[in-house]
Amino acid sequence: MNRLTLLMALCLGFFLCISCEKEETSTPNGPIGDPKIASILDLRELALDGKNTITENYVITAVVTLSPENGQIEQPSFIIQDGTSGLTVNVNSNHNYKVGQKVEIYAHAGNIDKTTVGNMELSLTADSKITVIEENAELPEPIELSIEVLLAGGHEDERIVIKNVQFEAEEGTYSDGNHRIISCDNQAIASVYVRDEASFADESIPLGNGSFIGIAVKRMVPQILVSASDLLNDMDGNRCDVEEGLEDGDGSLDAPYNVKQVLLSDMDGSTQWVHGYIVGAAINSPMTPDDPTSYSFAVPYGKNTNILISDRPDETDITRCIPVELTTSFRPLISIEDNPEFKNKKITVEADLIRYYQVNGLKALKQYTFTEETIVLNSTKMNFGQVDDNEVSEAQAITIIPYQINGDITITAPTQFEVSLSADNGYETSVSFAATTDERTTAYFRFAPDGSIQGDVELDFEIAGGDQIRLVEAYGFAGDGDPKGSENNPYSVAEVRDNQGIGYAWGEGYIVGIPDDGPVYYWEPVNGEWLHTKGLILAASPSERDPANVILIRLTGDTDTDIRDEVNLKDNPSLYGRKIKFGGSINTYYGIPGIIEIDGYSLVD
Repeated sequence: MNRLTLLMALCLGFFLCISCEKEETSTPNGPIGDPKIASILDLRELALDGKNTITENYVITAVVTLSPENGQIEQPSFIIQDGTSGLTVNVNSNHNYKVGQKVEIYAHAGNIDKTTVGNMELSLTADSKITVIEENAELPEPIELSIEVLLAGGHEDERIVIKNVQFEAEEGTYSDGNHRIISCDNQAIASVYVRDEASFADESIPLGNGSFIGIAVKRMVPQILVSASDLLNDMDGNRCDVEEGLEDGDGSLDAPYNVKQVLLSDMDGSTQWVHGYIVGAAINSPMTPDDPTSYSFAVPYGKNTNILISDRPDETDITRCIPVELTTSFRPLISIEDNPEFKNKKITVEADLIRYYQVNGLKALKQYTFTEETIVLNSTKMNFGQVDDNEVSEAQAITIIPYQINGDITITAPTQFEVSLSADNGYETSVSFAATTDERTTAYFRFAPDGSIQGDVELDFEIAGGDQIRLVEAYGFAGDGDPKGSENNPYSVAEVRDNQGIGYAWGEGYIVGIPDDGPVYYWEPVNGEWLHTKGLILAASPSERDPANVILIRLTGDTDTDIRDEVNLKDNPSLYGRKIKFGGSINTYYGIPGIIEIDGYSLVD
């Protein structure tokens, strides 16, 4: 090869390399292994199966439907969609991807998981790669939905259109508070997501009826995101009539305040009756729409120290809700965390008008009532432990309080169990009593294995009256062995969370930090030292840092002081990351699932 030929070959190679670098718009590290063609739905299903880290060299092709260009999503994220689903992508550095670009993503070593606000996100790494393969691709056709289908979920990060709707507000700009759209078909309401940084934030909202085209997103609850204001130009038709608000009350039991009245109240500390629908729970203070982790409208609600009530059963706008403080005795009875079936039930409460979670709310609850058929229980779980064949366990009691039910309440026991209205005798497979509103009746339950089954027995008692059915989970261990929740077979962290209020049991996990009032989670020592000796945080993994996946251990109160001295992190920092098991009451601490009244512990090797 002569010098000229060699020079031309080098130039050609350099040109080809430069061309490749311009086409690939991400990190220099390329994909590993043979490509495997996949869809967005395939990646979502990986996450649902718990396979969050992508080990295969999956390749997806999709169109960018939202980018930071107009301020409706912040760097370093953007939204893509293919023929199966949509997905938020985080590339961990600022980028220039634009709406309408078709991209090819090699997702090797990326991570797909839910964010703190509940949406699914694909986070890419240096071993991932993105290539723009078309500049002006056609956007996916919007999927026609109703508001009810939007709120049910299942269309996250997808372009949608909802017809025959209008903004609830009759004037204003996109930046004026938290807007909602209302259906002219059935008055259903959905929240509209607009960031203050949106380029169209100061534009006037459309005032008429029409079709809303946007992107279905999840910010704790499903919402519709304005992807571009010009897509709403069709909303210029005649407005439809909407329902008038609730009639104002005077704060008495016969004419209680509605939630809107409380929101407009000057919070004078007076005691008033207020009614509303149970819709969720407050989590952190201050409770604000700017922090979607400060409240919850969906299971798991995360806290049983309060309920959120609103004037509408389908409310998802936190600014239209008020928190109601629940003292210890009320929590198992009416908290939505302990009674998720109370979602959308209307409740009337007597409490003081006092700011709570830094918003207008109700504290010092005195009493409550339900105006529709309801069965209230002080517990929905029982653990009878180990019982020999043809023997019976000690009786466990549950208080039953019916509201607005005509006729009888009937309790039906599953096989291997029995029930009575007397602690000492009269045990049968079924008992009944007359339902009287707000009158408490105590029923007694026993585990009575007959020898036909060995080991774990997990069945439900049924408590029924009117159109209402409540289930009480019952667990027993028949014959020889170690039952769940015993010292030799302790509950996992997840099982402790699932069995709150069940009574005494053992649970185990890794010590990952300490909680404080709020709760505030300290995952690391502060300035080299743990702040106090009041409690511990346990998790299933030493690396866990999600409050939704931990339990709290209370080392104060009725906990043995010797145990506190021996296991608290302030005095025993070497226990950080160690696995440990505790015996105590399976109950909440700071309103979070945990173990209190500790009377035993041991380190797990």
